[in-house]
This record gives sequence, structure tokens and C-alpha cells, in this order.
Amino acid sequence: MLVMPNEKEYPPFYKGYISKIDPNEDIIKVLQQQLSEMLEIFNNINEEQSQHRYAEGKWSIKELVGHMCDTERIMTFRVMHVARGDKNELPGFDEDTYVQNANFDNIPFLSLVKYYQSTREASISLIENLKETTSAAAWENTSIVNGNSISARAIAYIIAGHELHHRSILEERYLELL
Repeated sequence: MLVMPNEKEYPPFYKGYISKIDPNEDIIKVLQQQLSEMLEIFNNINEEQSQHRYAEGKWSIKELVGHMCDTERIMTFRVMHVARGDKNELPGFDEDTYVQNANFDNIPFLSLVKYYQSTREASISLIENLKETTSAAAWENTSIVNGNSISARAIAYIIAGHELHHRSILEERYLELL
């Protein structure tokens, strides 16, 4: 089982995401459970509802799902980069620019749900592979990402915590209003 990272392994900004994960749970099982739960939530959202924004200037549900996928893809590259011992610094990314340029609102919601599912399945596969092929010490490898030192295992936990963060927003700010 991958051990939860300590606070020295990631910038303070990510504490909110990582602290959402039960330290006694296996991160792969958490990611698998999240996949199942999110698909259930998405199956109750129709195309019209997927265009909903809880306030002017906020992302639609489609854009939120697209953002979750884009971020997860970036994070899985980062976890592989760090776990493999690559010390080249990685840049940050501007989530708003990604959403603006993705045109998620023009994609059928069902297609975005499939994109989410394939993204999460690929993340689980990568992390499972890294657990099998990477030494325990490699999970503690660090590299500089967006100007901050971060470990491979911290990034794995950030993936799960980021989803929980946006799931809460989806449930509290979007679905409650529908």
C-alpha cells in the first residue's frame, strides 16, 4: 500500500486536497471507488443540465468535468516524471486557459463522461504499474513542479483529492440548484 505523503513532500497549497484522503485507504482503491461514484453522479445529469452554471462567469458542469480530466492528465504525467527520477523542472498550467480553449460546452455530455472514464482508468493503470515496477523509495522521489518541490506519492494523492474537491463543488453548487 502506498503510504500517505507527509507535509514536507508537497507545497502547502495541496494540503487541502491530500487531507481529503483517508490515510488508511489504498490510493488505488480510492481512485477506483471515485470512478464508480462519479459515473453514477454523471448518469443522473442530462445534456441540458450539463450546461448549467451556478453563477455568472463560473464554469458549466461540462467545463468542470473537462477541467477535472485535463488536470488529471497533467498530474499523471507529473507522477510518472517524478517517480522515474526525472529532475527536469516542470511548469505549472493555467486551468482557465485550458477550459477556455477546450470548448467543452460544444461536446456532448456523454462524450465528456467517456473522456472522464478513460482518463481515470488510465490514471489507475499508471499508478498500479508504478506500484509494481517502482521501488518504494522512488515514491519519495521529488522534483520541481511549478516552482515547488513535490514527491511522486504526493501527486498520486493530489489526483484523488482534486476530484473530491470538485465533486463537493458539483454536489453543493451545481446539483443542489438543479
